[in-house]
Amino acid sequence: ILPDVRGLHPFFEELASRYAERGITALAMDYFCRTAGTDAQPEGFDYQPHLELVSWDNVAGDIKASVAHLRAQSPAPRSVFATGFCMGGRLAADATTLGLGFAGAIPFYGWPIGKGRGGMPAPADVASAIECDLLLIYGGADHGITKEVRDTFDKALDKAGVHHETIVEDGAPHSFFDRTAEEHADASADAWDRTLTF
Repeated sequence: ILPDVRGLHPFFEELASRYAERGITALAMDYFCRTAGTDAQPEGFDYQPHLELVSWDNVAGDIKASVAHLRAQSPAPRSVFATGFCMGGRLAADATTLGLGFAGAIPFYGWPIGKGRGGMPAPADVASAIECDLLLIYGGADHGITKEVRDTFDKALDKAGVHHETIVEDGAPHSFFDRTAEEHADASADAWDRTLTF
């Protein structure tokens, strides 16, 4: 699980528990352990100064270490998936270019084009290196990730021969699943069901 810009916010720890309740081993990464320490984030954690120090090289290394940790479990998982949210959604797609043998990835409203924070590649630019199927989940009322942006990524994936399904939850804004799930309960429930099915 690749969190959004807040890092290892309690939502993502709870999401790992939701997966575990379904019999799925889950690990939620922390982008900020190098700069904020490894203790739990306090209420009102100011993530912004730490966010500015995040780099793709470090995150890629953390993704590799996380996958190695999961595969070292006993029993080892049959397959490993990446999922992420906003910045983490972009990273979930990017993770599948690292040669780690992912079975699939579920980016939630990940920015697929344009310059990325800390040198994070644009998934549309590295589509030919994506090694697995993708389930792409977006909010239809996301004012940043518009239909044009989604279509650009879809076309890049089609050209690269990457099997993918693009789900657009009508009326749902950016971050509907992790920040406004109660207000968008139907969209969140549908996205969760599709995630588990995938």
